[in-house]
Parts: sequence; structure tokens; C-alpha cells
Amino acid sequence: ENKCGYSELYADGSSSDGDLSTETFTFESSSGRKLKIPNVVFGCTHKTGGGFGETASGIVGLGGGALSIIRQWTESIGGKFSYCVVPRDSNSSSTITFGSNAALSGNGVVSTPLIRQFPDTYYYVNLIGFSVANMRIPYKEISNLDNSFPNDTVTGNIFIDSGTMLTYVPLEFYQKLESDIIKTARGTRVTDPSE
Repeated sequence: ENKCGYSELYADGSSSDGDLSTETFTFESSSGRKLKIPNVVFGCTHKTGGGFGETASGIVGLGGGALSIIRQWTESIGGKFSYCVVPRDSNSSSTITFGSNAALSGNGVVSTPLIRQFPDTYYYVNLIGFSVANMRIPYKEISNLDNSFPNDTVTGNIFIDSGTMLTYVPLEFYQKLESDIIKTARGTRVTDPSE
């Protein structure tokens, strides 16, 4: 079954256009046997725009929404996944792991737990603060000025979205961050070329 679809992805203007279909996905698993997941809804992108660039081939739905592969594969992977994103110019490949092997461990490994809450499309994390050179800017202290960002460590205080290039923080926090960057950065400040 094929259906045409178009998705405008958040505030950075990126978009994806293509066909929506269903298929049985078959994977090799760590147990050595093949894992078959029937009736997986997926999209084939014909055209992308915005921040994807020429080398991108589409977007993987890892959010908590109904069409996310995480939700579709809940029985097979138990809602567990982890991914490591490396820089584009790296000689290594980014990896994604589903199921019980998704737990991250080892010497020097740093991970951030993802917190689920409403709306279920997003994952939230607890932003503690930013560091600029040897200065630390605590997020909780600054963001208390803005009641639209909860600071409860159980619910998370910001949501993340790997499908967008933009970062939004409360104005007071941004102004402190910008001020500390200006104090430590060596270089000539220029105006935004898009303005």
C-alpha cells in the first residue's frame, strides 16, 4: 500500500516528501537468527529540503509518535535504543542499536537518559548547564526566570530533536551564554549574513 506524504519538520524549515508504505522488515540479530517485523509503516523520500543537504537520504523516526519505528517495534525491542552520532568528517560510522543491547557502558562512555512525557513525540533531557572555557552557566538558576521550562529532574527541562538544527533556550539563559562566549572567544565578530 503506497500513499503520498509530505512532512514539514519543526522550525528550521527542513522538509521531506515521498511515499508512505508498509512492509515486513527482516534483520539479523545478535542471537544469530533472523528477526521479522511485519506491517512496518515507513516512508521513501523522493525530495528533501532545508537542513538536510545533498548527502542526506531522509530521516529516521525515533520519536515517541505512533509512526515512529520505536513505537512500531515495541514488542521486538522493548522501546530501547541508543545511538552514537559521529562528526561527518570522521573515519568512524554512526551507530544505532535496538533492544537489550542498547545499554551503553565502558570506559569513557557518557550517555544521557531520554525522558518520556507529553507530547509523546518528543524526548526530554535534563540540561544542567553549559560550560564556556572555565566558566559554568547553570541552566536551572537562569531558567527559573522563565516558568515555561519546568526544572523537575523527573520530567526533564528541555526536549531534544535530532531532526532540527536549531536550539531554543530562555532569553535570560541565552544572554548569559552569549556574554560568556564573547568574553572568551578570540576572533572578529560579524553580523548574521542572512539578516
